[in-house]
This record gives sequence, C-alpha cells and structure tokens, in this order.
Amino acid sequence: MTLCSQSKRRSWLTIETPDERAAVRHFAHVPTNLLSSKGRWSSGEMDEISEVGCRIAVRGTTPPEAGEVIGVKLPSYTMATGRVIWKKNGRIGIQFVLPLGKAAIEDLIRRSMLNLLAPAQHC
Repeated sequence: MTLCSQSKRRSWLTIETPDERAAVRHFAHVPTNLLSSKGRWSSGEMDEISEVGCRIAVRGTTPPEAGEVIGVKLPSYTMATGRVIWKKNGRIGIQFVLPLGKAAIEDLIRRSMLNLLAPAQHC
C-alpha cells in the first residue's frame, strides 16, 4: 500500500493496492449513520471510500450481516443504498447499489481532511 502525492493528481488520502479492486479507494475519517433493512439506526465511521463502496467501523451495536441491504447516510444528507459484502471485527464492507459520483467522493475526501485536522472535541 502506498500513499500518492498530489503530483500524481490524486489525493494524499488515496490508497493504491496491488489487488484487483473495481475502483480506487481513499482513506476516510467521516462519521456516518447506517439504516438497516429492519429499520434500526446505528453509527460508525467510514474509514475507506470509493465510487463503488466503502468500509465502515460500526460503533456500539452489532454490525449488519453480510448480504443485508442498508442505507449509508453521507454527510451531504444523501442516503446511499448498499449491500454488506463482508463483516469482520466490527467493520463492514459495503458495495453501493449505484456508484457515487466524483463530486461525492471529493466532498468525502475534503471532509475527511477537515476531520483529521480539526482538534478533538470532547463532550
């Protein structure tokens, strides 16, 4: 895994891997909410994103099961629908039903950078 510099016209948050992925993945640091097919809400943090899917660390509840169709709340107040492809150690991999557009990915990368640079807030 390597991090790309901006000279390669990709975000420094881009992940390049030798495996055969459907799309380029980007590091993320974005809080999100999930809506299960049973109508239950849970929260988590998106830690990777691509046009075709994402990886989320689920907090406080049991993650949805592999095969379940869920809604992923994006910071832009959009709900992306996806299928849980895998589940392991509190994380889930989601494949979106419809790919996210370039603008949505750029927004998530921008928000990730802001979240990483912002000082920690405590309750």
